[in-house]
Amino acid sequence: MKDISNELFNYLKEKGLSQKYIAEKLGVSEQFVNSLIKGRRTFGRKTSMEWENHFGLSAGWLMTGAGPMLKDNYQVPEEENYMCKENYNENYIELLKQQIEDKNEIIKTQSELINQLKKRLGE
Repeated sequence: MKDISNELFNYLKEKGLSQKYIAEKLGVSEQFVNSLIKGRRTFGRKTSMEWENHFGLSAGWLMTGAGPMLKDNYQVPEEENYMCKENYNENYIELLKQQIEDKNEIIKTQSELINQLKKRLGE
């Protein structure tokens, strides 16, 4: 099996994908991600498919080092475009603002439901 660690590291660096971001996106530890990137741990089928779906890397390449590194016709999903280096800070801040707005809307809805329940219970 070909050692892909240097190519993988350079690709992730070029795309601005930090180990912390990858770990959070996949629900794994940073140490697990680091061990995959450094080649101390090999990619299994499930893990390589997750990386293919989220980051456009070919599952076959991750497991064997053979074939093309990138999945054919991969495009970064719209919600992940903030990771592009050119607009990282600005887009990341906008994404965070949107997440806060979404959470505030949920809190507002939940507060309204609590008030309705209190009225029904006679409080």
